[in-house]
Amino acid sequence: MLVPVGIGLLLLPILLVQFSPAVALAGLTSLLGGALLYYGLGIDEVAETAPERAREALYSGQVSVVTYVVAGGLVVVGVSLGALETTTGGRDPFIAVVRFVYAAVPWLTAGALTASLGRLLDELIREEGVRTPYLNLPFGLGALGLVVRGFAGWFLERRAGRAHLVLFDVPLSATQRLAVFIVSGIVLAVVGFRVASRASRETLDEVIEAEPEERPDGGERE
Repeated sequence: MLVPVGIGLLLLPILLVQFSPAVALAGLTSLLGGALLYYGLGIDEVAETAPERAREALYSGQVSVVTYVVAGGLVVVGVSLGALETTTGGRDPFIAVVRFVYAAVPWLTAGALTASLGRLLDELIREEGVRTPYLNLPFGLGALGLVVRGFAGWFLERRAGRAHLVLFDVPLSATQRLAVFIVSGIVLAVVGFRVASRASRETLDEVIEAEPEERPDGGERE
């Protein structure tokens, strides 16, 4: 913690010479604030253990290592396409944000799904049973992506003149489009909940059946 303070004190005279006192103090405050957050949130510990954890993951052959890399690539593609989409159309900042969301959400959702599926495969490979959150997460992410995409499309149709969605050769209005995406998201979330509940119930039954039955005197039944 003393290192950032020392660096800040060394930079303060240079900042005062080059800039106004207000700018110099603002820069120094930002530096010290970032240092406090860095150590306060434990980012330094995470950064120290990250190489070791990555090496262990590679040596253990975890599928999630590959899927995380793929997910990162999909996120970069989504952000890039979203940024390109904001350059088209008018100068309304709200519409620009909605365009970014509309273009980026499918790729961001695909990245999140890829990462969660990799984690799910690791759980299956370990043969120790899959925990409910890992089963439910892909469905929840897909449902969230559908709902966000639906709202973004609704805003673009109403305020930016985007063409109507055509489903089975039937053009849908903005409200119908939003309803389709919302209902699809809800259905997907319910399916995920049912799958996770059924899997957790079966796992619980297996654990109960695997426990040895005890005699009244404390011994085990044959």
